[in-house]
Amino acid sequence: MPVAYKRILTDINLINPDLIVHTGDLVFGYGDSEEQLKIEYSKVGKLISTVVPKIYFVPGNHDFQTPLTTKHFIELTGQKRDYFSFDREGVTFIILNSDVPGQVREITGEHRKWLENELEKKKSSRGIFVFMYRPPFSFLKEQGVQYIQFIPLVERKSNPVVKKLGLRLASPVFSSPYGFDISQIVFSA
Repeated sequence: MPVAYKRILTDINLINPDLIVHTGDLVFGYGDSEEQLKIEYSKVGKLISTVVPKIYFVPGNHDFQTPLTTKHFIELTGQKRDYFSFDREGVTFIILNSDVPGQVREITGEHRKWLENELEKKKSSRGIFVFMYRPPFSFLKEQGVQYIQFIPLVERKSNPVVKKLGLRLASPVFSSPYGFDISQIVFSA
């Protein structure tokens, strides 16, 4: 656990925000033994227990990859699902698992149906924040120019739910795996 993590949590307590969304990879935990995972999650648990605001957790690629990592993630966070939503002061927050083993960064199946229903139910919210570990885009390079290609989940013209609800991308996308601290897609009606 990096020393910086302790400092960040100390600073969070000083700022005292209403809530925190941790965007994945609570531990390294990739292929570790159960004993090693227990140690890693114990250290993280002690650190986050010092945080005053409520913390919501987005699963990262080290959190929900195996039955063992999933078990420890659930025990620590109390979150039984890898996707869910909550509301605060008329604003909806949606937590997605965009790093499901064996899937390309896309929300599919029951996860996708749930998201579409959730967006429909929450369309009158003051705002909708969608958090995920891996961003819903891929970096592409064409003729020496880098650009971003959004996956259909959030691309308005190809996603009937986003189009139907009149949602629009309202802020940049940030992602933990690409060197940023958070993964967020913000939609507004």
